[in-house]
Amino acid sequence: MLFGCTREDKFGYIVCNPATEELVTLPASSSSCPLPPPMEESYYITVYDGVDERYAHTFLMFDSAVSSHFHLVQIWDNFSMMKVETVHSYSSETRAWSDRSSKWKQGEWGLQGQAIIKFTNGRALINGLLHFIVYDVQEKEDLIVVVDGEGKTCRIIRWHGKDVATIAFIGQSQDHLQCIGMDVKTAFLNGELEEMSVWVLEDYDTQEWILKHNVSSSQFFGFLSRIVEDFDIVAIHPDHNSIILVQHWDQKLVSYNIDSKELRALCTLGKGYLLLTPYVPCFKESSVLATKD
Repeated sequence: MLFGCTREDKFGYIVCNPATEELVTLPASSSSCPLPPPMEESYYITVYDGVDERYAHTFLMFDSAVSSHFHLVQIWDNFSMMKVETVHSYSSETRAWSDRSSKWKQGEWGLQGQAIIKFTNGRALINGLLHFIVYDVQEKEDLIVVVDGEGKTCRIIRWHGKDVATIAFIGQSQDHLQCIGMDVKTAFLNGELEEMSVWVLEDYDTQEWILKHNVSSSQFFGFLSRIVEDFDIVAIHPDHNSIILVQHWDQKLVSYNIDSKELRALCTLGKGYLLLTPYVPCFKESSVLATKD
């Protein structure tokens, strides 16, 4: 797991394995490295308030089945201008940060204008490549950007979800990139969910998305419509056909089984949570993390 930390007014990172109680501390990529985005609802509002903010989105790339080493990919985002400034990467093998400023070119993601990184809408690590969502402001469409451990863009996956304009979440399940789309209507200044659908990318070359499942709001929640701010998608299960969500109106973590079409309560979270992060324990001890005390 990746944590940001501040010690003696210096920002840095901690990569740790809670299962083995091992960790390693890392410095920031540079003295001018911006802080991570705030975990609060007002984050996306600041863009429209004209606030000049710069944030660093940092992703941890680690696959225990491939190697004990990990990478960090860090994207410096100028939020007020809605553009990426540069990309940095860290390798636990070289124990050093790399700056891709000299290699970064405007439009590397294939975008002609402004873009917003949708960092709370999931990510996926498939075949050693990181997948995350970027919103193209000019074209008003979601794209999935694929980068390697050095932060180099390897592929841009366009969304062809048949009349489903919004990518609500992406994740890796059963060795495939899966995407959850939402049909949303605007009512009284709120977005109301009408239908949710699950899509699978079967072929990277053709970029053909196949519909796996769709469910209406009434089938899912028991309501004809539900305001999208009332719930968050937490994860797509990596091995099973299920989705994990949190219902904000009752603070319950729930699981929806695609095969049985059943919604099951897992636990009550209580108040005070901001953003839930899925965690899969790894019990292998690592040579790149410090030995536990």
